[in-house]
Amino acid sequence: MREIKISTNAISDGINKLDVEHTEGINVVLVDGKDIPIARYCFEKEKLHNISEIKFKLNGVKIDFTNIIPSTKYELCSIKE
Repeated sequence: MREIKISTNAISDGINKLDVEHTEGINVVLVDGKDIPIARYCFEKEKLHNISEIKFKLNGVKIDFTNIIPSTKYELCSIKE
């Protein structure tokens, strides 16, 4: 699977254009300023069949995807006491 890293401090318009043809799937990893993964999203090949771009918004410690739902996601949760 192809891996794409997105930084929490990245300046983005919220659209990540991808060449998704002939791929076996995509792992999108959200990393902090020290390049430590804090969230991971997996998109299987079948989900990417008719997708030419993945639209998203950065939300601090996670990514909110607007036009596709990840096949699998792992997010660190902050616990408020």
